[in-house]
Amino acid sequence: MKGSNRSLLRHVPMAQLREEFLALAALEPRLLKLLARVETIRREDEHSRPHYFCANVHWYGTAGNWLHSIREDMINAVGWEASHTKLRTSKAYDCACDYLYSLLPHCRNCGELGIPYDARLSQ
Repeated sequence: MKGSNRSLLRHVPMAQLREEFLALAALEPRLLKLLARVETIRREDEHSRPHYFCANVHWYGTAGNWLHSIREDMINAVGWEASHTKLRTSKAYDCACDYLYSLLPHCRNCGELGIPYDARLSQ
């Protein structure tokens, strides 16, 4: 669950997941840039607290704009397409995915997963 002290995919403590992520980032600096990007999104959301927020828009991108998504940038750095052989594993991919996504703010009023969306308030 996002915001908890445990990870989403592997159910490991967040402190352990952070250590694993930072070990991956030592091999691939682009992961640190993605971490900074996620932390900026989180800070901006905490500061302005807009009525609407969708973590998946940032994670997956939008129609026609998926090339700038966090996930798309991440899969070029870790997982099967990674340049470093130690990063070409499903465990490395799951770790990066789990850690970065868990840092994004919770969805609010985006209409996904049964979260109510009131179109009148977004106008």
